[in-house]
Amino acid sequence: MNLFRENQIKFPCVCKPLIAQGSSNAHKMMVIFNEKGLLDCQPPCLVQNLINHNAILYKVFIIDDHFHIIERPSLKNFYPKDSELMNTIFFSSHDISKSGSNSKWSVILKEEQSFTVKPKLEIFEKIVKKVEQIFGLFLVGVDVVIENHTEKYAIIDVNVFPGYDGYPNFFNHLVNTIKKLLKEKRGIKYDKSPLKKSLSSDLDSGFESDEKKKQYLL
Repeated sequence: MNLFRENQIKFPCVCKPLIAQGSSNAHKMMVIFNEKGLLDCQPPCLVQNLINHNAILYKVFIIDDHFHIIERPSLKNFYPKDSELMNTIFFSSHDISKSGSNSKWSVILKEEQSFTVKPKLEIFEKIVKKVEQIFGLFLVGVDVVIENHTEKYAIIDVNVFPGYDGYPNFFNHLVNTIKKLLKEKRGIKYDKSPLKKSLSSDLDSGFESDEKKKQYLL
């Protein structure tokens, strides 16, 4: 508990394995509600504060200077009062957040629907630039949630070369990126384009809702 206090971790919280990719175990996670639930953790592991985000996850797929955002289901809201009543919840992040998922852990209350925060494309642009700057990667995926009451954006996961499921014209962008990198390696000047952010349905960047199948106009 000293580590919890030092790192300002509060219940309920999310516990996940350190392995991020390459194994089905990477998706096995749990929501821990109290000190007793810590016995369910299997170290080494990573613990994060649970951020209430109305069960909406934004998966950001980045290919060099292009990116695309897909809305997926996520964990529902949990509150401190739940820590007194609930036992540890074991779940697979893949099952909860996959396209068309209808997990009971993704169902929010009717009165919570008004908490949903409309995403802002300009903030995602800043996230994409920062992730590329920090990791130096051209092919990367970022999972982002928006906290209900503060409207703060939180990066909860970063994946190298994600599945790119739902990314429009993925292979064209991949081939163009490889060609660009080869030219740069050979010393051929290549003009870097700004982040593509057009929201028309046939272009690279914008929002795609798994349920609504439409893009946000900001």
